[in-house]
Amino acid sequence: MLSHLFHHPSPSLQDLLSPNGHARERGLRQLTHWRKPPDLASLRAVLLRLNDWVPQVRAAAEDTLQAWWPNLSPTAMLACMDTLEAVARGQRADQRLLKRLRDRVRAADDPGALKRLQGLVLGR
Repeated sequence: MLSHLFHHPSPSLQDLLSPNGHARERGLRQLTHWRKPPDLASLRAVLLRLNDWVPQVRAAAEDTLQAWWPNLSPTAMLACMDTLEAVARGQRADQRLLKRLRDRVRAADDPGALKRLQGLVLGR
């Protein structure tokens, strides 16, 4: 079950935030092999790359989110709403994808969502 981790290790946040576009793209491509975001920091970094000035990096970020989509928690997206809104203000990200991501956040709008968000943020 964890064998994919040995073949596709998680890139460091340093890769995702690198000034080198090739490093950012490579890090994002590695994350497409994961079934879900390894942590909130990685999810935020991928969301930020949706607004990257390099088109190939933006495409890699979109591919990563598509790979994670089946397991992308609405609660995790809710925790990253500030990042999502910042990306939307940047105006480089695909607006249809941003709408799908916002809709995923709305799916967290249930009575237990805040409790799950608190647990996610506090690591419980």
